[in-house]
Amino acid sequence: MSGRYSLVLWAGPQNISEEDMAELSFNTLTAISSFGDELSPVYYSPTRKKRDTKHFNLSKTTLLDLIKRSVNKEGNREFLELGRNFGFFSSFNDDESCGISFCLGASAGFVNNSLILDFPRTHFSGLDSRKEELADLFKRLITLFHPYFAFALNSLNNQLSDIYWKDGKPSYVHWMNYYDQATAERIGLDKVKAQEDVETLDDGYFFKLQDEPIDVDNPQHLQRQKAISEQLGLLGG
Repeated sequence: MSGRYSLVLWAGPQNISEEDMAELSFNTLTAISSFGDELSPVYYSPTRKKRDTKHFNLSKTTLLDLIKRSVNKEGNREFLELGRNFGFFSSFNDDESCGISFCLGASAGFVNNSLILDFPRTHFSGLDSRKEELADLFKRLITLFHPYFAFALNSLNNQLSDIYWKDGKPSYVHWMNYYDQATAERIGLDKVKAQEDVETLDDGYFFKLQDEPIDVDNPQHLQRQKAISEQLGLLGG
């Protein structure tokens, strides 16, 4: 398999307190950590530079302090509507490191509140021997984060589009997909519900394109991805 794989969750505008952000991020990181050391948040950098890296001890108190220091600023002016951006990683070895990035509390309609989980580039069990456990983790994150759109991304899988969202709906399907009720209605509920092994989840629908992660070097994977994207009416719109 080639490319870097990630879980991406996008939520709409949020008006939540710093304490609620700490609660949400704590529950999310606890769920991620339960998968094991491969994904555990061990370090964070307040400046996003590794030389400023600090060890991270997961607690609501630590997260609340981090969130309070993550306000978007320009001089003395604060841009609270843009949310708080902060993140973690698991190893200084880039090939073995997981990255976890949050944007929380953004109330501006043009900014996604997001959770992005970048998997290690090599030897990540969630892409082979523990695929079902990874799917269960993804579903758990969806129930915590309440996204309108969530997907399992291969960074090189841009054959159908170089964007992920267009005209109020996804641009194409991915290995794992979640659409909330409003997104599914824009696509067409009958089309979404007709997908193989689709599940109701949170306020929407979850389905996998196939059992295996999408490999951009596998023509059958790309052909199936295109066919299902066409069935859902996501291409050419």
